[in-house]
Amino acid sequence: MGGYASKVKRDVSYVPEDTEFTLAKSFLNSKVGGKTVSFYDHLTSIVNHVLETRSQASLDNFEALSAELKRSRFQAEVPGAPTSLRDASIPTPDIVLAKKQSSLFQRVSAEEAAEKAAADIGEIPDIMDLANLWDGLISFGREETFVLFLSIKNLVEEKPLKSVRLWGKIFGTQSNYIIVEAELKDGAADDDDAIANAVEDSKAATEPAAGTKAAGEDDEAKGDQAIKSPEEDETGLPKPKNKPLMPLSKEARIGVNKYVYYATSYAGGVWTRLPDVIPEKLQAARRIRKYFTGNLKAHIDSYPAFDGTEAHYLRAQIARISSATVLSPNGYYMIDSEEAEAEEGAGGPSIIINPEFEGLANDQLLNLANWVHHVPYILPQGRVTWENPVARAENAEGGDDEDREEEEASEENAADNIEPESGPAPLSVITADDEHGDLPSWISRTCSHLSPTKFSPVMLRSTRWPGATVVAYNDKFANIYMGDGLKDLGNPLQRFVPPKLGDIQKEYATGEGADGNAELLVEQTDPTIEQEKAYEDEKRAKEAEGKEGGSDGEENAEGDEDEE
Repeated sequence: MGGYASKVKRDVSYVPEDTEFTLAKSFLNSKVGGKTVSFYDHLTSIVNHVLETRSQASLDNFEALSAELKRSRFQAEVPGAPTSLRDASIPTPDIVLAKKQSSLFQRVSAEEAAEKAAADIGEIPDIMDLANLWDGLISFGREETFVLFLSIKNLVEEKPLKSVRLWGKIFGTQSNYIIVEAELKDGAADDDDAIANAVEDSKAATEPAAGTKAAGEDDEAKGDQAIKSPEEDETGLPKPKNKPLMPLSKEARIGVNKYVYYATSYAGGVWTRLPDVIPEKLQAARRIRKYFTGNLKAHIDSYPAFDGTEAHYLRAQIARISSATVLSPNGYYMIDSEEAEAEEGAGGPSIIINPEFEGLANDQLLNLANWVHHVPYILPQGRVTWENPVARAENAEGGDDEDREEEEASEENAADNIEPESGPAPLSVITADDEHGDLPSWISRTCSHLSPTKFSPVMLRSTRWPGATVVAYNDKFANIYMGDGLKDLGNPLQRFVPPKLGDIQKEYATGEGADGNAELLVEQTDPTIEQEKAYEDEKRAKEAEGKEGGSDGEENAEGDEDEE
């Protein structure tokens, strides 16, 4: 080995300098073992990086820099392969969101723009202008507000909507809800209604209400009654004394369901139509207190039980918040006198914008007496217009005439004895609202104390529903909600207390003087064999008499037919 080294050294010593440099560079550029990068290329990359960064610690970080450059050149054949040193191009959440929102920024062709201009598109709100009012109080962010504007614009172009309003945002434990309020065009078909209310419609079809019969069941019931024996009447199950009440009817495109609501989890996401308000579900929503998760299909675990998903609970809370917190300056709306009589029995009197309203100054807007509720009040039964549940059950009730005659006396004045529910009149002043604990129900102030009142927007906040805000400036005003969708309890030290459980079922107790819910248990003696045989003989005799009576009736009927 030593001789070989000396020989190489002796041979190289006789090579010219330029040739020696060429040989050395050629050796450094050689790629051995199928490598794609030579030692010379690697050194060149290190030198370029040092010259670009001009780091003073290049010598100390030489080994780490060399290893980092080696890893940066490595490309795994399969993304995410176990042999790879780093994950191959994993998109960040911002990149995923940007790809989903990119469709909103695509330019349309001239033909598509002309078709949209000629189409009957509903009113699109200028959210960017309204955002200037609540920017210092409640803000979605300038970028998110603009993306939200484009998303609402697409929603109006795709759906038969007459007008749209940004309702607000409800926070959830997993994701949030951005909600818009929309009004359908008159006579327009709502394709999303069947999808949003599919669960309720299926329940109504498969579970007929108490006291009603499906089509085709009357004849079968009459046939069963004709062949029913007296023994079956005697041994039949007892009929309940208290009849179950019929479910209240849903208000369709009036009352609490005058507007439809769409929700999405982020600006630019897919809008999901929320189901209509069911009176029973709104009643249940008032008795529970549950945070939202952000999943419309999530089941509501609560006591009392809530029969529905989070979508139904969200829609019920939206109706409650809108009825209690959506305001307008006094005089901005007026009751339509021409349709007041026609609408009195169907959703209450309708309101229209007063064309003679000139607006109020900021000094006047600070006065709570100049603000009114223009969304109808929701009655305790979950409807805007009261419906008599007893009368509804009587109209839908079926059954025998004899049974109805027996119960006629007790039901004669049942519907009249129920006192109809009532609430505040339309366009009632907010100063008439009940106080919320030690605080008034509404608080008003200017958005800035540094500028004069006439130059500063006016803000109203609800203490009963934290997050409900009204911002106004001269002739402009906007209602928006941003909160967790829960009603304030009033006292900070107060805690939510669910309704108490029902009475425990009565149990049996032996002995004398059983107190409370216990009933005396009396032990009966078992019948003897002779008593059991006598009972069986008596039962067979009754069955035989019933069969003979039936055969005699058939013979008499045949004889009458022969005589005719």
